[in-house]
Amino acid sequence: MPENNEKNIIKRRAVFMIVITVVIIAVGFALMVMYAGGKKLTKITSYGFNMNTALTLNFFVPEKEADAYSGEDGKNPWSEDIKSLVGRLDRKVLSRRSQGSEVYAFNEWQSTEKFEVSEELYSAVVLCQDIAEKSHGAGDITLGNLIVEWGIEDIAEKGTDVGREEGIEETIVPTREELDAAAATIGYEHLTAINENGKYYLQKDIPYLTLDLGAAGKGYALDKVWKYLKNQDTETLNSAVIALGGSILVYGSRTSKIGIQDPLSDGMKQMGVLTISGLGKNEAAFVSTSGDYEQYVEEKNESGVIKKYHHILDPDTLYPADTGLRSVTVIAKNGLISDMLSTACYVLGMEESAELLAEYECEAIFIAKDNKVYCTSGVIDSFKIENDTFVPGGALN
Repeated sequence: MPENNEKNIIKRRAVFMIVITVVIIAVGFALMVMYAGGKKLTKITSYGFNMNTALTLNFFVPEKEADAYSGEDGKNPWSEDIKSLVGRLDRKVLSRRSQGSEVYAFNEWQSTEKFEVSEELYSAVVLCQDIAEKSHGAGDITLGNLIVEWGIEDIAEKGTDVGREEGIEETIVPTREELDAAAATIGYEHLTAINENGKYYLQKDIPYLTLDLGAAGKGYALDKVWKYLKNQDTETLNSAVIALGGSILVYGSRTSKIGIQDPLSDGMKQMGVLTISGLGKNEAAFVSTSGDYEQYVEEKNESGVIKKYHHILDPDTLYPADTGLRSVTVIAKNGLISDMLSTACYVLGMEESAELLAEYECEAIFIAKDNKVYCTSGVIDSFKIENDTFVPGGALN
């Protein structure tokens, strides 16, 4: 790619808080009194930045115990443990950028020999591969080289606007030759996860195949957070809502309201609210959203026509997916599944997603480019549109 190609990019953007967590909170307050099951609860909130995105942690404890768990700036044992847990997973296991991670090392392993990995990475890859197969490749963690070739995430994360200079013809769009070269190194069918008597390996039959778990990592991290929360005292920690970028964990018996991002807004506005209720102690629900507004680049050509390129790539076309959708939100009982399916369903499109959602017993909310909102039958009564720009499109089977 040309080094000065950013000169014709008119807009680049990365959104880190993609889905707003709405639990009747007032911004800036770390402590608020609420009720659940007749019990008076206090919400303790703290913030962090992990996996290159915002981390918001909301814990709900009995009011009489709040002072013991609400330290300076909302710090408490749970939030510090979770920040450490998520940070370790990113740095040591999942990140393709961190030189100390297993994924980074595997990507550098340009060999078809077995590569030993941890049980953590192995289990994540096994589930990702199952989703890849059942989505016919729409959810594929082997797109590392294609993602790097487009470079949309790296450009968008610079977060500034630049003007196009006259006479600059470079483009962010890779050439056909560049795309074909990347295509020769992708494909979930070229990756195998192996368990040999308690030792775990990954093996690729294309030496230059590389992994990118960006569509699964945050959800997988929240699965680990759920496991951590289940080991805490439920009499003290009644419920929690943890948001890691566009992936959210709702834990415990308290009813929670989750705001769904307005894909047309430049700021953190919501277009509707999803109510999560009916969970028991130690139970959890996961909500993940993928959309074309998260990380994208807008480029103006010489004729003045602006084209938007977002970061969700279709492995069939090798281009950003275009299935008539603005965003997809998936509700699941597993974080990795919720995260991965939100991307896979975006790539598949609304109609083609029904079988995949049913396979994993998930619900979904689709926002189409005509601003119609479609919900699967299991979630249509618990989701409310709160923005007149969007209109109900009906229920999906």
